[in-house]
Amino acid sequence: RHALWDDCVIIYKMNRPLPSPPHFDVLIIGGGPAGSTAGAWLGKKGCKALICEKEQFPRFHIGESLLPNGNRILKEIGVWEKIENAGFIKKYGAEFTLADRSKGVRNNFSEGLIKGLDQTYQVQRSRFDQILLDHAQSTGCEVRQNCQVTQPTRTSNGWSATLISSKDKTEQTITATWIIDASGRHCTMGRTLGIKKEPIPYPGRFAVFNHFKGCPRAEGKSGGDIIVLRLKDAWFWSIPISDTITSIGVVAQ
Repeated sequence: RHALWDDCVIIYKMNRPLPSPPHFDVLIIGGGPAGSTAGAWLGKKGCKALICEKEQFPRFHIGESLLPNGNRILKEIGVWEKIENAGFIKKYGAEFTLADRSKGVRNNFSEGLIKGLDQTYQVQRSRFDQILLDHAQSTGCEVRQNCQVTQPTRTSNGWSATLISSKDKTEQTITATWIIDASGRHCTMGRTLGIKKEPIPYPGRFAVFNHFKGCPRAEGKSGGDIIVLRLKDAWFWSIPISDTITSIGVVAQ
């Protein structure tokens, strides 16, 4: 063989099996609060979990007014101190009012039936969600952004799925024992499994919203309230999410 080294090409045939796709205990579809919370729980328990988020954080999202009972979950996954130090607006209650202010009621959390739930936060979701996702990663949960999950398929040991990068369109197949669908309205697994949605027995609604500067606020603790303003066939929300920014939206038929 050595005498012919310069004059020929030697081809080796190797009967080596193809490498197995990466395997995870749990694949989590979606990196919002639900997916990040699940990822943090699993990471703390030592499970091999993967969060796939199709967008790149931080990103805009609506739904900025937390409820006090959720504080317990944030504390249990170990992220509460990070939320407290983020500088979000403290929320002590919620006000419900008619447009002309002729009638209204303020729910003060400290006067609720469950004691110890005196306060929570109004949050900018871009920052809030980033904190939760980073926290999940810090517990040992793997996080991939700009990563879309497609073709979830049942296998004898769980699931197989294809991950597609939105940056360069590269694909990778992974397997998982379990899948948690935290994709929200996209309903990834619901669509995959052909689960029919139950119709909501109410007229259809839409929302229009934006963030505004310079909106007046009450003095003291009530300045952090969410205000729900009731109209005949619609309602407005007003949520202070920073010292200068207020989230305002209307929900109507």
